[in-house]
Amino acid sequence: MVMLGDDTDRDEARQRAVVRQAIGRSDLPIELLASGRWELAASIADRFGAGRVFLAGDAAHQLPPNRGGFGANTGIEDAHNLAWKLAAVLAGRSAPRLLETYDAERRPIAWLRHEQIFARADYKAYLDTGESPAEVIDDDAIELGQLYRSAAVHGAGPDLPPARRPDQWAGQPGTRAPHVEARTADRELSLLDLFQRGWVLLSEDPRWAAATTCAAGELGVDATFVHIGGDVTTRDPRAFRSAYGIEASGATLIRPDGYVAWRTLDAPDDPIATLTGALRGVAAA
Repeated sequence: MVMLGDDTDRDEARQRAVVRQAIGRSDLPIELLASGRWELAASIADRFGAGRVFLAGDAAHQLPPNRGGFGANTGIEDAHNLAWKLAAVLAGRSAPRLLETYDAERRPIAWLRHEQIFARADYKAYLDTGESPAEVIDDDAIELGQLYRSAAVHGAGPDLPPARRPDQWAGQPGTRAPHVEARTADRELSLLDLFQRGWVLLSEDPRWAAATTCAAGELGVDATFVHIGGDVTTRDPRAFRSAYGIEASGATLIRPDGYVAWRTLDAPDDPIATLTGALRGVAAA
């Protein structure tokens, strides 16, 4: 594919000449499959949801092509964020207010990536005169270390940066749950393999099992307890604690999309009441 920066009309002969020039060979036969015009666009919708209508992908944001693939990945993540919330509300497990967190979480990410595209050398020239580019954030941080702030997350304060490298978050609520190598009785896995089906509570303390059962039963939410050191084991217990930022008696709650919703460093006096309150809030139950 050859992209041209001008708006000149070219017949097929001239198009073939441009392709040969780009390749650096004048003797190659060139078959033209398609040609068309494309307009550089950079825009973000004022809101991603209104009533029963939600915007995702290019309907919600248009980001210029870039080497990080920010545009396509942002659209895919929109759907990933919205799908579990729609399913929960339609099934009656969550109140409709959960859907308000879609705009709260995804629109800031679209704006962040918009700013980061124009902070990079490829697009700095397109900024308005006098406008200073944003500070460049690492690509891994932009793609894998974004932070959600909404009612579906407890503990993501305004003092935190919008993105960091994943290894720097240490299980911070509002970020992707970290990978930790683990195994069950019959297979090796990543802790990430345990997510994406429902709510999951992780802890080394088996007392959280009863709290999970009681909270899920009271709220009508699909939540599972995974005992680290029991249901699954890790080579080094310290690896789990370090990755998720909790102590042995603490717990971390993972959303159906694999993001950390809430955590407690260690066990509170009343785990059942604490977990029920946290789950009621983040799940809008």
